[in-house]
Amino acid sequence: MSPESNQPCTSPRPIRTAAGPAVLLWLVALTCLLRFPALVSPPFCIDESYYAAGAVELNSGGAFYRDVVDHKSPGIYFIYAAIYRVAGAYNQTAVHVTLLLVAALTAYFVGLVAQEFFGARAGLWAGTLYALASVIGPANDFQAANSELFMNLPVVAALWLCARLWVRQGTSRVEAAGLGLLVGVAILIRAQAALALLPIGVALWRRKVGWMTMATVGAAALLPSLALVAWLWRADAIADLRTSMAYASYYTNCLPFEVKLANASLKTLFFVAINVGLMIPVAMLVTRGRRRDPIWQQGAGCLLVSWLLASFIAVGAGGRFYPHYFIQALPPLAVIAARQLTLWRQEVA
Repeated sequence: MSPESNQPCTSPRPIRTAAGPAVLLWLVALTCLLRFPALVSPPFCIDESYYAAGAVELNSGGAFYRDVVDHKSPGIYFIYAAIYRVAGAYNQTAVHVTLLLVAALTAYFVGLVAQEFFGARAGLWAGTLYALASVIGPANDFQAANSELFMNLPVVAALWLCARLWVRQGTSRVEAAGLGLLVGVAILIRAQAALALLPIGVALWRRKVGWMTMATVGAAALLPSLALVAWLWRADAIADLRTSMAYASYYTNCLPFEVKLANASLKTLFFVAINVGLMIPVAMLVTRGRRRDPIWQQGAGCLLVSWLLASFIAVGAGGRFYPHYFIQALPPLAVIAARQLTLWRQEVA
């Protein structure tokens, strides 16, 4: 086993291969190749049509929950609206180009997370694995400019700061605020992103960072939602927000248990089948890492498994298990799989 595998995860590492401009260029090129159909296609799914119509209404002065009605978080509509302000209304090609850049940047940050824990080689593997896995599935789910792919960027950037906190055994107040703010932005895009606070909480607790740092993370995570409520208050749309939340609760709980169970079983099996290349190394490391991987034993495994569990809980919220919901679970899967692939390579070498 190489010296890299025995290096304790509590030691700071210099940022090397997985953070260079050449790696970012590689990930952008790979993402362009994999997502080329999105650049020459009309909307891939009906959700994109909803977001487009809502974004145009917002740009015309409408208020969310009053003039644009949805039970989801409004962030995806704001993203479309911002793109349309620059590129013109209903310019779906511009939306897909933005998605391509977001997906490439997300892959880059997935690599940075893996590098913080396991070194540069694992970082390069993890970024590449995410770029590949994020397009493996039905095109109307995985090529579409849906909320999950946009949400993953701030979530993964937050987990990168969390990984830095873990490896360095502490963080500055500015980084803590940035970490919380990134999660808050992700929550505005998709409410299930709030579950990313679970692995972050594990890291904060185990590193004993202090109540002030924890409060900074929590307060920063609340800021985007508070700003949204203030905007809705000024637009006299608070009553519409309450109505939307009541419908969201109904939407989450209306399915019978047996339907939720069938969705969980069949759609999870489908996800595992199309991502078997990720699942095998992940299963190997999760089951054997405590005995064979010193870095995993020192706490990286606890943080990554809690991130993975939180992601799957988010997938299951509501019991519908649509294929694109599983995109939220891809970043931790890519990081864990990358570590196991580097261990296998070291064993062969």
